[in-house]
Amino acid sequence: MLISNPLNIYINKKNLYISTRDNIFIINSNGKIENIISNLKDLIEHKTIFDLKNITFLGDILYFIDKSILFHLEDNIIIKDIKLTNPKAIVSGKGSCGNFRVFIIDENKLKNFDPISNTIQILLNLNNPTSITKFECNLYIIDENKILNFNLKNFTLIEIKIHK
Repeated sequence: MLISNPLNIYINKKNLYISTRDNIFIINSNGKIENIISNLKDLIEHKTIFDLKNITFLGDILYFIDKSILFHLEDNIIIKDIKLTNPKAIVSGKGSCGNFRVFIIDENKLKNFDPISNTIQILLNLNNPTSITKFECNLYIIDENKILNFNLKNFTLIEIKIHK
């Protein structure tokens, strides 16, 4: 099976996940490719323009954004979590600070989604963020031509200087 136009990729201890405009695929440890969400377009409420770009895992639960809505997949059932405005990036809090949280870049803000209480909190205002990743207690955000380090332990923000 050929996976056309991959948009995002994620790996956990067991599998490699690839999202496309139409689906999420899993490549298991044997190299077998499976379509883990069949006919995903039909399962989402809004069946017009499908735009699945951002995926992340929180433990074994897959979170993804489609048409400005955060969803998660649990036992092959798609559950709608929260409406967003203009999401650009997503990362989950695995280990250390921010554990069991989903961090989202939405409408030029860094937001923290708590799946237990199903609430969202604004952590930081940004200029024009495009990407986010997490390592230990730090979120790294590309914002315009800067890389920002937001520490989740003490909520401090520093700009990482890049020299040419």
